Amino acid sequence: MVVCNFAFLCSLGIRYESRWFLPWFILIVTPGWLFFVRVYEEKELEIRFGEPYIKYRALTPFFWPRPPVGDSLKRQALGDENVLTSRL
Repeated sequence: MVVCNFAFLCSLGIRYESRWFLPWFILIVTPGWLFFVRVYEEKELEIRFGEPYIKYRALTPFFWPRPPVGDSLKRQALGDENVLTSRL
């Protein structure tokens, strides 16, 4: 979601031909956004979901997706059942 939002905001700057948009976006918006997600949102999810979220975060990259991990490794890390969906 974050990558798509970045792309959308950059496309707005290009669409409106703003020469100040890209430096403003890179220097102010991006660090603020990443700080918010890393500090506030991850802590909130850790409080809300506890240990299952910590296991999920260990398997999921922060910003850029990576190739999927094999099912056996996921089961090993999460246990026999999918603990995230069982709590919802």
